[in-house]
Amino acid sequence: MKKYIKRVIVLLVIGMLYFLFKPIFVYNFGWEKLNNSNRELAVEHTRNSFVKADSVLIKALENIKAPGISIAVGKNNVLLWENAIGYADIESKKRIGIETRFRIGSVSKALTSAGLGILLAQEKINLSTKVKDIFPNSYEKMTEVTVEQLASHTSGIRNYGVCFSFPIWEYYNQKQFKTIREATGVFANSTLLFSPGSQYSYSTYNFTMLSLLMEKKADQKFLFFMEQQVFNPIGMKNTSEREEGDLATFYIVEKGAYKKAYSVNNSNKYAGGGYVSTPKDLVLYGNAILNNTLLKEEVKNKLFTPVKLTNGELNNEGYAIGWRVGETTKIFKDQRKVEIVHHGGVAMGATSFLLLLPEYNISAAISINANTGKGRSQIVDTLYSVIAILTHDDKVHYEEL
Repeated sequence: MKKYIKRVIVLLVIGMLYFLFKPIFVYNFGWEKLNNSNRELAVEHTRNSFVKADSVLIKALENIKAPGISIAVGKNNVLLWENAIGYADIESKKRIGIETRFRIGSVSKALTSAGLGILLAQEKINLSTKVKDIFPNSYEKMTEVTVEQLASHTSGIRNYGVCFSFPIWEYYNQKQFKTIREATGVFANSTLLFSPGSQYSYSTYNFTMLSLLMEKKADQKFLFFMEQQVFNPIGMKNTSEREEGDLATFYIVEKGAYKKAYSVNNSNKYAGGGYVSTPKDLVLYGNAILNNTLLKEEVKNKLFTPVKLTNGELNNEGYAIGWRVGETTKIFKDQRKVEIVHHGGVAMGATSFLLLLPEYNISAAISINANTGKGRSQIVDTLYSVIAILTHDDKVHYEEL
């Protein structure tokens, strides 16, 4: 009898360990050799510069080792060029298309930025609004945190940690949170990492909290507000929190092998990392921001201004209101400095990047359906190469394709 009880206890412990650390167990099994044999482009171009851009995309598929890649570029408020290559789903050999949707991870923060901008323009909220101004009897740890600090990661709110749930890591969340308020309960009682505004510490939970404040001041559910006020007006028909429709399958790719990404639920971070979209939609969004379709120039400038810490210094990542702001010398042959406003995103099984060049009125976006060991640099360099080709061609008139 004692032996039987011991065996039951051992099995229960093993079972509990499995569910607590399931992502680790899942990660270590089921790898298959990646064979990117599909080199067919979703769109066949004939214009010389577009063909050259297509060749960059083909090369990117080889270098980045992703199952599929989709890219789009816009200029002067027009969608200039787009294409896609590879597999949306490896097992079924379903080709990726320009309407294929990807998880965009933290690029979601740049989208939420416009929603905040709309509320700023409507004077329903301002950057100095504090959590206690909207929720005076809640969120004791965050009462003095401002909207600006949430939107610039200078609030002191922690990032993902461990939790008393299955699995043990919050990043691998599988719970469906019914409301944003419920989702904030994950971190609401955690002590701030530092005094609000004094330091910079990136945390997607900042945007979970920010979206709750926006929801309250908009007097609409956050997701509905974003759909009605941001996505629909500019034709972003493939952008939402819903993982449905023409959705890519998401993978992890390492050392020439692949496996499906761990299944997650993003309801704890829609505003900061839970949207799905396409590069085309992201370029439509970038075009709208650069050309003041959604927001007036003065509001846009607020969103693009890196936030200072309480000591008067800029935060160390040039982070503004949902955007990073910096420079690159990688586009033009003379290596002139070009201002870039951007945000990258890594989600479970997907990587995206949205890039704006305000001086040249250019928007560009790329998405892949994989997490790879190549990192952000090759993905961004692919965008730079395509932009360089298209901007150096004087025969391109940027007319509607």
